[in-house]
Amino acid sequence: MLYGLGDFARFVLYRCLRYRVYVVRENLRFAFPEKSVTELTQIERRFYRNLVDTFVETIRMISMSMPNFDRVVDLDLTPIQPYLDSGRPIHFLSGHQFNWEIGNWALGRKLPIPFLAVYMPLKNPIMDRIFLEMRSRSGSIMIAVPSFSQQLSEWTAKSYGLGLAADQNPAKAGSAFWLNFMHRPTPFVTGPEKGAARNRTASVFIHFIRVKRGKYHMVLEPMGEDGSLLEMGELTRKYRDLLESSIRKNPDNYLWSHRRWKMPFTPQYQRRWIDEDPPELHNKA
Repeated sequence: MLYGLGDFARFVLYRCLRYRVYVVRENLRFAFPEKSVTELTQIERRFYRNLVDTFVETIRMISMSMPNFDRVVDLDLTPIQPYLDSGRPIHFLSGHQFNWEIGNWALGRKLPIPFLAVYMPLKNPIMDRIFLEMRSRSGSIMIAVPSFSQQLSEWTAKSYGLGLAADQNPAKAGSAFWLNFMHRPTPFVTGPEKGAARNRTASVFIHFIRVKRGKYHMVLEPMGEDGSLLEMGELTRKYRDLLESSIRKNPDNYLWSHRRWKMPFTPQYQRRWIDEDPPELHNKA
């Protein structure tokens, strides 16, 4: 029934309100220059279906039982068992792939160590409380962005898992790492790499695979057992490569309505370039 309502909501959002259609089309056109207009339109339509389904599934999670949830997602911890055995903290890096709320629940429920999830509080206090309670139901320990540094310091000497969406737009482009992502110069936040080096944490990438409506497969791919042993920029490049590969395999499952490339690369950011093939602007400096 909820998916049926979601289909109607998608029609209104996509066909009537034209919610961010221009942004989605521009992002897809730059990301996949090799694809035809027909192929891009198919990705676009499936993206809006997945976007609305994510909200539908999140609403369902408010009252979903845990046995029912266990049938929704498949998660195998075997690839990271050596990290778990070592007792190191583990940072789980993901992108804005659907459905990250289900990923939060899966890790909170199945990890044998405490799982910390970072979230941005909602402006409406009633909705914020509802979503906070929902996100905490599987055992995840929710940390609000404003108090992130303070609360994380309480866990540095312990074994824990931390979930981070590392493709957020950085607050300050001048202090970000810049590299190519989906054919465009893109700033990446430095926090995940600096945190992994400072706390000697292991890093794991999460592939979200949408099998069908209401069914997901999560694949965990190790990126390094000790962040302090990696060269500057190495972890960010690894993350970029894995995220781009995952997006290309399931292009309709990424948040294309996000203004990911709103920050242009200018001469002042040249010193922050950490990738091969620098932009033409960089070469002229």
